[in-house]
Amino acid sequence: MSAQSSHKVKGVADVVFLIDITGSMDPCIKGLQQNIGAFIKRCREPDELGGGVPVSDLRISICGYRDHRDSAAEWFDPAPFISVTDSIAPIEAQLARLKASGGGDEPESLLDALFEVGSMPEAGLQDGPQPNMWRQRARRMVIAFTDATFHPTISAPAGVGGDSVSVGQLYMAKKIKLMLFAPRHACFDDLGAIDGSIVEFYTDNLKTAQKDLEVFTRDTSAFRRTLETLAKTVTLDAQVETL
Repeated sequence: MSAQSSHKVKGVADVVFLIDITGSMDPCIKGLQQNIGAFIKRCREPDELGGGVPVSDLRISICGYRDHRDSAAEWFDPAPFISVTDSIAPIEAQLARLKASGGGDEPESLLDALFEVGSMPEAGLQDGPQPNMWRQRARRMVIAFTDATFHPTISAPAGVGGDSVSVGQLYMAKKIKLMLFAPRHACFDDLGAIDGSIVEFYTDNLKTAQKDLEVFTRDTSAFRRTLETLAKTVTLDAQVETL
């Protein structure tokens, strides 16, 4: 089939929500629990202005992380991809299992968690949709929320010794788009250099980062609009061109 006969197919996307689950993040986790439905609904509906394509084939995974250096055995809470169908209950159940605890000191292990997620293997077309693998034809996205800075190097075995550059190289090689909500700090600028990434700074003051994120996520209507905007980004990115 020639390039001229290529056509657009409906959106295919694998999305990981990666959430800091230390104690101060409880309001953010609750905000996501209350508004994840708005994100999914916006992903699955055509743009009202006709400018987007609905994500008809959407998988979501909800993963949590703390500090690997505090507890190497329990710092990361992974979850399989779940296909979003008519019911969002399985996604809500993944969110409900997350319990904010620990922390109280910075930095945390965001880099380690990004590397863990990015290092998931890729399923071949012949393998079918494996729940612990990225799909080959899907647009891949990681949406992360944190109120803390992160260690500059990775200590988890999967990527020990790596840094922001290592994560950036991995995400570019795997064609993963990173969307990050974080306090304004120089370390997040490094992640913002990853090709295609988006960093939203919800506060300019590190000293008030926890309180500012709580205010941001407790405003239900504003947080819902934020998730709907994220969903629109997913929708527009998940336009897969096939021959």
